[in-house]
Amino acid sequence: MTLNYLCAKYTKDLVDPRLTDYNTLLDNIHGLKAGRPVQVPIYDFKTSSRIGYRTVEVPSSRIVIIEGIYALSERLRPLLDLRVSVTGGIHLDLVKRVLRDIQRAGQEPEEIIHQISETVYPMYKAFIEPDLQTAHIKIINKFNPFTGFQSPTYILKSTRSVTAEQIKTILSEEYKETKEETYDIYLLPPAEDPEACQSYLRMRNRDGKYNLMFEEWVTDSPFIISPRITFEVSVRLLGGLMALGYTIAAILKRSSHIFCDDRVSIKTDWLEQLNRHYVQVLRAVLLVLQSRIPSIFPLFDMDEHCLFVL
Repeated sequence: MTLNYLCAKYTKDLVDPRLTDYNTLLDNIHGLKAGRPVQVPIYDFKTSSRIGYRTVEVPSSRIVIIEGIYALSERLRPLLDLRVSVTGGIHLDLVKRVLRDIQRAGQEPEEIIHQISETVYPMYKAFIEPDLQTAHIKIINKFNPFTGFQSPTYILKSTRSVTAEQIKTILSEEYKETKEETYDIYLLPPAEDPEACQSYLRMRNRDGKYNLMFEEWVTDSPFIISPRITFEVSVRLLGGLMALGYTIAAILKRSSHIFCDDRVSIKTDWLEQLNRHYVQVLRAVLLVLQSRIPSIFPLFDMDEHCLFVL
């Protein structure tokens, strides 16, 4: 991977092409092509430094794969027999970059996204995107990072009007009751059709705290699988996202009345702009939700409910 060829000097701007140690990279490529084992550097992203080398032997297949954001750069292209580009669009690339840098470099999500909007994306447009056009094979990656969710929350949702008294009758005596208001800003990803888009980015404001929510919807009636990834951010991030090409599609105010006991949570929502009421039953374990169904279903119209898996 070309990221192993980052210069030893520390910088947070890992997308700057000047940080690539092309001399070592080219020496390694020439050595392998000549049939010699080479010493490939090892880069530690936790310490932002080169920590050693590893020996790479000439493969018996005589095939060497060079992977990285600058693998198609002008200095490498003359040595490549087949050039392949793989892209996934800003929306999915943003999710993958945030998750990668949290694990690899220990950065905070907000810091990563600010870095992407201020530095990474401009560098991509200037130095990487032109090289992608030189590929012999161009692949648009449709991988969905949300399909690998591990801890689902099951939600039974209905448009039926339900009173607080009805809800209290199916909860234990130790139930808790709270109210909250949230504002959701829905952002349309770059180049997406607003009529067909199923991957809106949501920025949620609750009690002055902002969260960025990536989510997808996969419908198989009466189930809606909607895995979600959430990061806490500041409102300043909105400008950075719009600089990446996101546009505001809608802002919705949600007033919620929440009832919960030790096994289940029931929430009534009022969406002001849509003039609609919803009732939701949430639980982390589907079996528990199923066990409560006989008492919960009187709150629902069987023709007007669906099960969300988050």
